[in-house]
Amino acid sequence: MTIYTTTLLGSTDVMHLIPRKLSVDEALHDLGHIDIFLSHDSQSLIWEPLLRWLESHANVVAMN
Repeated sequence: MTIYTTTLLGSTDVMHLIPRKLSVDEALHDLGHIDIFLSHDSQSLIWEPLLRWLESHANVVAMN
């Protein structure tokens, strides 16, 4: 579902970040929405990849 919704955006320049700590079979017990802020690994699993993506697009935004 998450990947499908990105096809509805006006841009094709998207990043699919689906952080996972457990196997696919254990998805029910894996990361949830609040873990973006509360997980001990949130910096490396979520925020650092997001920052790298934003930094790599900083010049594109500045040019527009």
